[in-house]
Amino acid sequence: MGYHDGYMRWYRHFTLRWVSKQGAVWGAVVDGLEHAKHTVESAP
Repeated sequence: MGYHDGYMRWYRHFTLRWVSKQGAVWGAVVDGLEHAKHTVESAP
C-alpha cells in the first residue's frame, strides 16, 4: 500500500486528529455533530 493510497490518506487524517488532547476534544465534537446530522437526515 502506497503513501498516497486512499486508505493511507484517510488513516493519517483520522489518527492525526487524536494525537493531542485538544485534537481529541475537537475530534469528539466533530464526530458528535456528524452523528447528529446523520440522525436528523435519516429520520422519517
